[in-house]
Amino acid sequence: NGLSFHRYEPGFVIQGGDPKGNGTGGYIDPATKTERRIQLEVKPELKHGQAGMVAMARSNDPNSASSQFYITLAPAGFLDGKYAVFGKVTD
Repeated sequence: NGLSFHRYEPGFVIQGGDPKGNGTGGYIDPATKTERRIQLEVKPELKHGQAGMVAMARSNDPNSASSQFYITLAPAGFLDGKYAVFGKVTD
């Protein structure tokens, strides 16, 4: 949609997926006009063990993920079990 990654933390993550492009927004449901949120779901086998892991970004509330995501730039095991990993960059 022409949005760029709004957060870059060298050696940690890049973050995108914010419709506002600044890190403050989430997906607004056109029918209800409210932010659609996703419950935290973690799988023990899906970990932040290497660069390229893709996971849902969220606020302090574990069930606040919406449209934002991040890609790890290095292993980040301290995030395991706290953020939902759902993919991996392969190329």
